[in-house]
Amino acid sequence: MESALADMRRRYAESSHGFIATFDHLGAQLAGAPNSDDLLTSLRRELHRVHGTAGSLGFHDASRMAGALQGLVRRWCDDPMLDRDRRSAIVERFASGLERAIAGTVDAKAPRPRRLVLLGLADAVAVRLVAEAVHRRFAVECLAEAPAGNEPEHAPVWGVVAMRGSANLLDAPYFHDTPFVLLGDASAAGSVRSGDGTALDVTTVPSAIIDQLERVAGTRGEPKGVVLIVDDDPMMQILLRTLAEHEGMTVQTAASAAQFRAVLVGLDPALVVLDVELPDGSGIDLLRGMRSEDRHREVPVLMLSGHTDSASRESAFAAGANDYMVKPVAPAEFQRRLVQLIELRHKRRVSTDLHPISGLALPHRAMHEVEARLLGRGDVEWSIVIVRPRSASQVENDARAWQAESIRLAHAARAQGGVAGLSENPGLVMGLPLAPRDTEALMTDLAESVPEDAARWHSGVVGADSLGAATPRTLVSTASDAARAARDADVAVRVWDRSDVDIAPDVIVVEDDGALSEMIAFALDAKGMTHRAYDNGPDALAALLSLRVHDRAPIVLLDIDLPGMDGHSLHERLRVERPGVFHVVFMSLHTSEADQLRALQGGALDYLSKPLSLRVLTAKLAAWRDRTRTR
Repeated sequence: MESALADMRRRYAESSHGFIATFDHLGAQLAGAPNSDDLLTSLRRELHRVHGTAGSLGFHDASRMAGALQGLVRRWCDDPMLDRDRRSAIVERFASGLERAIAGTVDAKAPRPRRLVLLGLADAVAVRLVAEAVHRRFAVECLAEAPAGNEPEHAPVWGVVAMRGSANLLDAPYFHDTPFVLLGDASAAGSVRSGDGTALDVTTVPSAIIDQLERVAGTRGEPKGVVLIVDDDPMMQILLRTLAEHEGMTVQTAASAAQFRAVLVGLDPALVVLDVELPDGSGIDLLRGMRSEDRHREVPVLMLSGHTDSASRESAFAAGANDYMVKPVAPAEFQRRLVQLIELRHKRRVSTDLHPISGLALPHRAMHEVEARLLGRGDVEWSIVIVRPRSASQVENDARAWQAESIRLAHAARAQGGVAGLSENPGLVMGLPLAPRDTEALMTDLAESVPEDAARWHSGVVGADSLGAATPRTLVSTASDAARAARDADVAVRVWDRSDVDIAPDVIVVEDDGALSEMIAFALDAKGMTHRAYDNGPDALAALLSLRVHDRAPIVLLDIDLPGMDGHSLHERLRVERPGVFHVVFMSLHTSEADQLRALQGGALDYLSKPLSLRVLTAKLAAWRDRTRTR
């Protein structure tokens, strides 16, 4: 449970730029239409969501800020002249403060976005850096001076960019041992360098500034990829391995052409360091063979050779080498070139929506590829598969093991003519040109052949034609349900069954805030309870009126403020049309006596106030199930 909540907090912080941008947009529109009913209604709904969800996830400062502004916006609706000329600025400043509040309270024990502090920077400099840093998913703060205290209250600071005149601020206990980049005029650039920082000209482009900070800081525990070193000299192998590992790389070695070919079969290296002269073949010939394979065509290759003549160098580049070094190797120069080649590959992958290390499609691209293949499948049977690690801690504790297993599964999907990529949650989404039962057999074989040191998983399968004219996203959601069922049954693979479509789960969540709904799903998963979610009143009512219920009454977790139909009205319809079939628990920001009495006197099982406490919700789940075990 703690791991799930931590993961939700991390992902909420990572996705916060989306709803913060919404507040920025609303603020900009209010400048031209400060009394627009539509704008003020949209603003109140967005504030309502943040107030409930941020507080439920532990971002209490953000929740309190949203609650305060909610009250002010209600006053704006009542008084058209109140703050009329300042509404736009107030909302935009709120958006800026909200970003700082969320970024500053990420749980330090959980995987989280890297926290970057821009210290004492002029606005013109900071704005450029913020745009670049947000694009790279940093949690960014702009500070005029170092905060008081010995250490950050929440997440540790990953790195600092500061002006040279603010350099003394880095001595504050708050920034103890924090990597940094100092910005100054061109004459000072490069004159300050230590193990923890470096200096650059203030006019350096933002991407280069953050690149330099990443070089200084390293990625601290995140897998950077594998370097394959091919050299028949044992001492050279030891030297190059040591230098690469110092840069955070995992290293594999080969001493001959035959070993190289054998290792490369099951490896997706981030870089190959290849000697030209090997005892059983030429490194140039090996390189030509690599470049003839789609899988390794883009892998950076650094050639090593004792030959200094131009002909040898030209032959290497003609075969597809990215760089060429002459032996004996200068350690610092080797490390510099290694880092440059890997960073170049990472940037190329990210620019095309691929994961920089594994090369797997990131969620947006993966979903697009699945949709494209499904829409163009013709008469061929296809299946959708969702693969999840057995626990979120697998990803946190051994990212390399899960990454390696993800790559293995993706290769297996492609070998079948399918597609695979990363899903929104830790795991994979796969599309395979196979019938569901054939897909089940394939996934079972893959589960039984998981390498000893790889991560274990469970998976759900649904046939593309199983739901009629369902959209690809509906198929993915259904495969996710099957994956949860596989986890609950402690099996590796579960095929979704049409007969299960109208059977009520243990819990139905009716909540229009997707982040809060997902947080509740984690709590239900942790308790081993099946669940479904709906984000509006009419869809939820239609489902509740048709779902089949067996030996126990399902619980309905019901928000009041819903699109299309409010929670009280939905509850009252259920009482009339399906009396006693469901037990309803309200959850709402509305804490008035009238709202609670209306719900409880109407037969509600309980009434929870937002922001929700996940621990309280989890504790109550067991009590609710005991009370609803018999109907």
